Amino acid sequence: MKYKSNEEISDCIILHIAKNRITKKYIEREMSLSYPTILKFIDNPGSLKYSQLVLLCKVIDIDIIELITKY
Repeated sequence: MKYKSNEEISDCIILHIAKNRITKKYIEREMSLSYPTILKFIDNPGSLKYSQLVLLCKVIDIDIIELITKY
């Protein structure tokens, strides 16, 4: 199994958010994190703790395996 790079995961998150019209403010509210922190996590998803990554996937409604693995 091959995994996506940090940049590929970030691009996938950005595309998924845009495609589903999810706002960063909504993510901020659902994850109980500050807006700058959300921006940092989207730009550098490698800085997320596993529990935060799972919560982000739940909030933006994407499967974690789909997010991190290459097909």
